[in-house]
Amino acid sequence: MQDKYDIGLAFFVYKRPEHTRRVVQSILENRFDNIYVFQDGLRSEHDEAEWKEVQQVIHLLQDRDGSSVEIHISDVNKGLANSITQGISYVLEKHRAVIALEDDILLGKDYHRFASLCFERYENVPQVKSICAAGASDAVDSDVYYNRCYPYDVYFTYRLSSMAFGTWRDRWKDYDRDPKVAQRIWEDETQKTRLGRLAGRDNLNYLEMIVNHPENINTWAFYWTALQVFSGGVTVTPLHALAEDIGRDGTGTNTISVTDQFVHTIHDLPVEVRFPENQDITVDSYFLARQNIVCENGNYILRNIKLLRAKYKQILAGYRS
Repeated sequence: MQDKYDIGLAFFVYKRPEHTRRVVQSILENRFDNIYVFQDGLRSEHDEAEWKEVQQVIHLLQDRDGSSVEIHISDVNKGLANSITQGISYVLEKHRAVIALEDDILLGKDYHRFASLCFERYENVPQVKSICAAGASDAVDSDVYYNRCYPYDVYFTYRLSSMAFGTWRDRWKDYDRDPKVAQRIWEDETQKTRLGRLAGRDNLNYLEMIVNHPENINTWAFYWTALQVFSGGVTVTPLHALAEDIGRDGTGTNTISVTDQFVHTIHDLPVEVRFPENQDITVDSYFLARQNIVCENGNYILRNIKLLRAKYKQILAGYRS
C-alpha cells in the first residue's frame, strides 16, 4: 500500500539477528514507504558477531522497490531509551507521524493499514496521544461475551504500549523525559494515586526506581505514560492484537527474563473498522482493569484469579446496558 498519511517507520535494532530477520519480513509485508533503521552502537565485544550479522539483515529492507530506506549505525552505545527517543525525534523532523518499532515486535499484515487509519482519523483529536498494535496481552480482550457487546474494534487506555508505538509530531513536542518530572510525581501523593489507578501499580514501581535507583532503569516509556495520565490523553488500541511480542525469550538486552505474561496472537483487521465518534472517546473501565491486572501480576495463577474476579464484578454490574 502507498501511505495516505505521511508516516515514517523508525526501526530499532541491536544484536538479535533472528528476531530482526522475522520483523524485517513483517515490515516488508506491510509495505511502508519511508523506513529509518537505527542500530545502537556496540556495548560489548561479546556482542560483536551478532551485531554485525544484524547489519546484514537490515539491508534486506532495501530490496523493496519504492521504499525510501535510511540506515543509521551509531558509533556509541546510547542505550535503548536514548536510541528510541532520538530516533523518533529525527523521523518526526521529516514526517507528520512516526511508528517506533523494536526488533522483537512482529507486525501482522494489517498494522500499516490500521496505523494509517488512526493517524488520519485522530490527527485533529489532541486527546488521542498515541497508537499501538496491541494492548497488554491477549488476556485483556479474552472475555468473548463482553467483546460481542462492545461496539468498536478499538479501545482506549492511559497506559503507553510499546507494541509498535506511534504518535504525531505535534504530540511528541509535549514529551519530557527530565527526571524532575518523575520527582514531582513521587512527591505528590495525589498524583501517585492517580498514576497507580489509571496506569497500574507497576508504573508506581517504575517511578520508585527512577527516583531512588536511576542506575537500574533505562526507560522512555514511563514518561509517555505519565504525559497521558496527567493530560487526560489516551492510546488507541486494536481490540485484537495486530502484532506479536517475540522477545520475551531471554535474549533481550533490556528485557532478559523469560515470561508468558505478555502473549499476543496476531489477528486480521476487519475490512470496515468500527471507531467511536470523537465525542465518544473514553477509557473503558473494564478493559482498563484487565490491562492493569495483566501488567501488575507476573504470577500466572494470581493474574487469572484477579481477571476472573474482574469478570464476575463486571457481570454483576450488568456488562453493558
